Amino acid sequence: MSRQERGMDTAMWRQERGVDIVMPRQERSVDTAMSRQERGVDTVMSHQERGVETVMSHQEHDVDTVMSHQERGVDTVMSHQERGVDSVMSHQEGGVDTVMSHQEHGVDTVMSHQERGVNTVMSHQERGVDSVMSHQERNVDPVMSHQEHGVDTVMSHQERGVDTVMSHQELGVDTVMSHQELGVDTVMSHQGRGVDTVMSHQERGMDTVMSHQKRGKDTIMSHQERGVDTVMSRQERGKDTIMSHQELGVDTVMSQQELGVDTVMSHQGRGVDTVMSHQERGMGTVMSHQKRGKDTVMSHQELGVDTVMSHQELGVDTVMSHQGRGVDTVMSHQERGMDTVMSHQKRGKDTIMSHQERGVDTVMSRQERGKDTIMSHQELGVDTVMSQQELGVDTVMSHQERGVDTVMSH
Repeated sequence: MSRQERGMDTAMWRQERGVDIVMPRQERSVDTAMSRQERGVDTVMSHQERGVETVMSHQEHDVDTVMSHQERGVDTVMSHQERGVDSVMSHQEGGVDTVMSHQEHGVDTVMSHQERGVNTVMSHQERGVDSVMSHQERNVDPVMSHQEHGVDTVMSHQERGVDTVMSHQELGVDTVMSHQELGVDTVMSHQGRGVDTVMSHQERGMDTVMSHQKRGKDTIMSHQERGVDTVMSRQERGKDTIMSHQELGVDTVMSQQELGVDTVMSHQGRGVDTVMSHQERGMGTVMSHQKRGKDTVMSHQELGVDTVMSHQELGVDTVMSHQGRGVDTVMSHQERGMDTVMSHQKRGKDTIMSHQERGVDTVMSRQERGKDTIMSHQELGVDTVMSQQELGVDTVMSHQERGVDTVMSH
């Protein structure tokens, strides 16, 4: 897997041995080599840069970024700093303990990730226009995105055993996000007051529940897996939208509905069977949704049981695609201007989410394989978990799990 950045080329690969993972990262110009390995629940991360050699550092000019990663034994320190919208991120591991912080000045941000044993704590706080896992759009309805003005945010991620707890809280437009794993169980919630948002992700066995809800232009997204079962819904009020995706066995149900210019999309598979419908009222269509001004394009296509969904916004353009091959799924979100690319891909039942931004592209990922957890700063086409990018103050985070893999992004 390789990805080329403007000014900085990057090559990364990751390998699993049992639950072991090795991730190296190399950048040209400011070259970087980065590896992360897990054995049992043990984790090793290293980052090396040539030219401006560091351990896991990334620097951006204009929206400048400095990231450093240092390991002591298996201890690790990561920092990410942006100038203009400055950011500081640090990641430290002691044993397998990890601390990550992200701070922005102007729109200040603080993120911390700590693991003890396999326990993890993550927090993200922003000052000024504080936010966590925030994506800023002006006069644009957010899809898996959130805009905050004068909004403080606190976000934490904690793991106990292999259990994980993540919370995100916003004051003003308050937001609460939590991610918890029990066994391999996971619970994630994101709630915002004002335009409230609720996201939850829960796994029992390999069961998963994800929900995202916004009030005002409310949005509800839920994803639940039982066995490999999955439920996803997205709803917006005003121009309300409902999207649900459910899998029973490999069964899948997806629906999208909008009120005003209402839209209904459903995708259901039983076995590998698939049913898809898209309806719009007012200017009704089938399987397409487009908005002009801050234009939006959504398309859903099936090839066999394959599915492609895209959502694009012009102005701050957005592209989202969802594709399934077999039960595989690919989702991407792209914005022009401060362009953003997010992709969600499933292979088998595996899921990959990545966030890519043009200009100064950055991807951070958090991935779990088995009960293993990986957090990395990477620019990959595939295999990105827990990615966060800020261009301006835009931020994207995604969560991916292998096994019955799951991806969450904001």
